[in-house]
Amino acid sequence: MSEHNAVQCGFCSPAFLLVMGEVDPTAPRVGLSEVTCRCTGYTGLAAAATAGPSTPGRLCRAEDARLLGGRGDFVADRRLPGQLWARFVRSTHGHAGITVDTSIAAAHPRVVAVLTAADLPEDAAYLPEVLGIAEPTLARTEVRYVGQPIALVLAETPGTAEDAAELVLVDYTPRPVWTEARTEGAPHVVAARTQGDPVTAVFDGADVVLDERFTVPRQTGLPMEPRRLLAGWSGGRLTVWGSTKHPLANRAATAKALGLGENKVRMAPSDVGGAFGVKGELYPEDVLVPLAATLLGRPVKWVEDRDEHLVAINHSREQVWHVRLAAAVDGRLLGAEVDLVSDAGAYVRPLTTLVADEASATFPGPYRFGAYHATANCVLTNKTPSGTVRAPGRFEANFVRERALDLLAERVGLDPAELRRRNLLGPEDLPYDAGTFGEGPVRYPAGDFRGAFARVLALPAPAAVEDGLRRGRAVVPFVELSSLGGTERVRLSALPGGRYRLETASAPSGQGHQTAWARVAADVLDVDPALVDVCCGDTDDGGDGLGTFASRSAVMVGNAVAAAAGRLVAEGGTVVEGTFTNDDHTCPYGALACTVAVDPELLTVRVEELTILCDAGNLIEERLVVGQLTGGVVQGVGGALLEEIAYDAQARPLAAGLDGYLLPLAADVPDVRVLLTNDHPAEENPLGVKGIGEAGIAAAGAAVASAVASAMPELNRHLTGLPLSPSRLLGALRAKELEEGIDA
Repeated sequence: MSEHNAVQCGFCSPAFLLVMGEVDPTAPRVGLSEVTCRCTGYTGLAAAATAGPSTPGRLCRAEDARLLGGRGDFVADRRLPGQLWARFVRSTHGHAGITVDTSIAAAHPRVVAVLTAADLPEDAAYLPEVLGIAEPTLARTEVRYVGQPIALVLAETPGTAEDAAELVLVDYTPRPVWTEARTEGAPHVVAARTQGDPVTAVFDGADVVLDERFTVPRQTGLPMEPRRLLAGWSGGRLTVWGSTKHPLANRAATAKALGLGENKVRMAPSDVGGAFGVKGELYPEDVLVPLAATLLGRPVKWVEDRDEHLVAINHSREQVWHVRLAAAVDGRLLGAEVDLVSDAGAYVRPLTTLVADEASATFPGPYRFGAYHATANCVLTNKTPSGTVRAPGRFEANFVRERALDLLAERVGLDPAELRRRNLLGPEDLPYDAGTFGEGPVRYPAGDFRGAFARVLALPAPAAVEDGLRRGRAVVPFVELSSLGGTERVRLSALPGGRYRLETASAPSGQGHQTAWARVAADVLDVDPALVDVCCGDTDDGGDGLGTFASRSAVMVGNAVAAAAGRLVAEGGTVVEGTFTNDDHTCPYGALACTVAVDPELLTVRVEELTILCDAGNLIEERLVVGQLTGGVVQGVGGALLEEIAYDAQARPLAAGLDGYLLPLAADVPDVRVLLTNDHPAEENPLGVKGIGEAGIAAAGAAVASAVASAMPELNRHLTGLPLSPSRLLGALRAKELEEGIDA
């Protein structure tokens, strides 16, 4: 088992800590020396005592010298000759009839055009139908959510485009809005899924029945870089920069909307500042920006600002759960019955219903429930449409399940850790088929969930401090589902001078794909990874596949790369292809420990310990795995304590910018301790790797919430919703006081 601490650079040998700002000359510097980072060329202080193990000769991230040196290739930095700037006019109402007057805006100096729905060709007027519902790319006579595109202004400068957008006159006739995630009285219930069989008999014979309601708030991925698009024609072809996640699928959809052959459209690669599940879907903007470039015969750039990003990009997670657990008096789980309602937003996008499906399918998690039945419904509301955010459905299900188990433990008089231990699946239980279906069947091929939980539970907790704060610690287990997904094909070419070119359709958004694929190819070819040039996400290249999502890249692309390199070694040619097909999940699993300190007066929560153990299978590049797990855990802390997009009664979002949508800062989280094991390499693929991009976040909300309940046990039964902000904790305290007053 290897251990890492997230303060280390993690990408160099030797690993080091760059000390920022001034250094106290009187402070002790045990183990410190000045070194130069191989990745960036920057000089800093080496702190070997804080760094994790370093393996001589291991690969630095191939991306870092360029990115950290300010030489990234981001869409916002590109400019084409004759380029126009795009600015969208967006709805300020949750639901209304509209009429639009663009005459004043169109007459503005340096405005080239203002497009409305009336200007769009038929094929570009709507996104592809999902469940019989087609979302308009520009609203015609009605808007259904704040942020919906109404018009598109094209101008010579970004300032002109923004100013002219303010001059587009939209007359709104308000209509009734729906803002609740419930089926009773809802105008549109668009999808329903059931899991398992009826469990009435189980509850009839149970010693203990727990019946609770839980809520998960509306959140979004909020990558560091909002969306950017640049489209232009050259040599009789349209090139689009800014497509991520699904470049081949988006090329096909764009070509169809514009009435072009796919060979006339190229999705070109660029650096991407994060995605987290929200980037790369086919949004209205993905059709409209290339269309504008086509209609006007000039390149068009759109750079999304943070305010419009918060109302226009996919939201996710908002769900209301009704959970019933049946248990024996000794805490043994006999069955569970779940009814969840997911807020789909105003339209159904391709992955909207998947979130509810995944939540209902993965609720049993790493436990043996005996019997299970779930119903999941998706309801249309007058909010931004929903899709996926990192660990879709699983973040929600893990939070709800683990809080339900905390409440059940209180009911039966057991320590929560002991109740979990009694019900966890062990190695003798696997392979295990949960009998549910989300993105695919929920099956666990191998693992020791009970053993991983015990390892983390045995780790010493942070030392207690007498400072008036209330401390609590929780350890929760998790099992993730990743890497399901069709076929991936790569092309590998031997070049003069002993170099190689690898082409893959998988488009990275910060995961380190170039580093990982170079390592896989080099290991098979027995060459230095620096000799392998990796080209990702260019639809003109020879790669093919579904894209970058569901933590599938390491498994799908990694094994395709290994196959191609193996063929090149065996065949001695100059250009070969490698493919890999996988129709089953890989299952990273482990446990997450969290210690919190709660101020009993201010009701603020400070996280003091985060330790994650993960059986991640064989590792392509260990430091990438550590980075993914660390980032996921921190993102999950934000989801547990801070992040929420609330709406008022008129369906107006209350989070208008980063002052209204809070994220954890570096000072808000401790260093994440990462423990990696490889007790059960993935048997589903030759490399034995598992997809771990979402393993860190999956149980983070559950762990933080359980730790807060441990710190404030008197509020345990009232901590049934996220985020655990001071206002929510105050509400729990008042609910407790009201309950006590009624009882008295």
